[in-house]
Amino acid sequence: MDYQGGASLSQGYNLGSHSSTFEMGFEIRNAHKNQNENDQFFDANGSYPMNQFLSGASNPNYYGGSFAFGPLTNYSKIESAIASGLTNGGFTPNVDKDHIVSDPATWSAQEGVYAGYLMDAITIGKLRLEGGLRIEGTTENFNANRVTLDNGAYSRTDPVTGSFSYVNLMPSVQAQYLIAKDINLRLSYGRGLSRPNFQDIVPAVQADPNSSPKSLQVGNPALLPTKANNYDVLIEHYFQPLGILQGASFTNP
Repeated sequence: MDYQGGASLSQGYNLGSHSSTFEMGFEIRNAHKNQNENDQFFDANGSYPMNQFLSGASNPNYYGGSFAFGPLTNYSKIESAIASGLTNGGFTPNVDKDHIVSDPATWSAQEGVYAGYLMDAITIGKLRLEGGLRIEGTTENFNANRVTLDNGAYSRTDPVTGSFSYVNLMPSVQAQYLIAKDINLRLSYGRGLSRPNFQDIVPAVQADPNSSPKSLQVGNPALLPTKANNYDVLIEHYFQPLGILQGASFTNP
């Protein structure tokens, strides 16, 4: 689920003989994400050689005959063998592996982003300047599981929680110069960010203190977003009455 809302206010004014516009606004986003993993594993009580599932499909001309492709398996034969094994005891449920795989992958997360911005633009003859600052505060709360193993075997599952918060400042500046009546030159700088995926920051844990060597897998709720400084140069020519020709360069050092 994702809830989002915001508002902005714009006001024009004159700075001496130059027209200007001041703008401010805010935005709130509250996102909830849940993942419920329910894998089921079974151990075979016999052998299932692949030749009993072949379809006979092949392609002797694959890559001009350079590679042998096929025969392929028949999915319906595999389904029938599994269905038969589940009813006649050909497979034994492996509940421990169900917990080992599914419990760390089951979690819920809530992320709130509270953002505000200030921006001002001013026109001085053929030059127009825009500058702004966006401030984003992020809060994150998680519910996950800690799975404890005993030398590789499932022992128990315990709930764990985690939270983290951080603030980012994202300035931006843009200059637009009217070289000629139908030709514009634009220069801009802006900072952006990319937040980590939920599954990378959920504090799920899988620990095996009795293995050799000891094993620990844990998510990192303190993982920060990746930031990028973007520099753009754009020149554009407008044709009359229709059409535009643009050339641009973009860098993200």
